[in-house]
Amino acid sequence: MRFLPAIRRGWRLWLGAAVSAAVLGSAAAWLAHPDRSGAGFVEYRMLQPLDSPTAIAAAPDGTIWFTIDLAAAIGRVRNGEIERLPLPRNNVEPIGLGVGPDGSAWYTDNSARAISRITPTGEISSFPLGTPIVRLGRLTVAPQGAVWFAEATGYRMTLLHGSAVRRRGLDGIPGTRS
Repeated sequence: MRFLPAIRRGWRLWLGAAVSAAVLGSAAAWLAHPDRSGAGFVEYRMLQPLDSPTAIAAAPDGTIWFTIDLAAAIGRVRNGEIERLPLPRNNVEPIGLGVGPDGSAWYTDNSARAISRITPTGEISSFPLGTPIVRLGRLTVAPQGAVWFAEATGYRMTLLHGSAVRRRGLDGIPGTRS
C-alpha cells in the first residue's frame, strides 16, 4: 500500500501534462489556421517606399481604391493584390475620394484644381473647376452617380452631375453666391 501515494502523484502529473498539451496544441492549430474567425488585420505594403495612402473607398465589386499623397498614381486592392495606376501629374493631399455605382473612382485633384475620375480600366477624365483659389476637401458619390465635394476656400458644397457643376455658397458670407 505504500505505492498508492506515488501512483496518485504520478496520475496528477500525467493529467496536468495532458491538459497542457491539449490546450497548447489547440492554440497552435487555431493560430496556424488561415480561416479562423475573430479580429485580425491584413496589411498591404505600398509598392513604392514613400507612398502614403490618404483616402480610401470601396467599390461595389469589392475593389478598394485609395489615393496616394504627393504621387502621380492612385492605388487599388483587387483580388488581394495591390496595384498602382499612373495619373498625369502629382496629386497633393488628395483627401477626397469616392466610388461610383459603375466602380469608377472619383478623386480631388488639387494640383489641377479639378475633380477627376478613373475607370476600372484606368481611363482618366477631369472636370476643372474654373475658380482661381480652390482647396478641395472630402468627396462622396451618391447612389445615382452625382459627385459631391467640399471647397473650403469657397465656403461651399459643390455638386458635379454629368458635366454640370452646381455650386451653393453660404448666404451672408462675403464673396459667396447662392
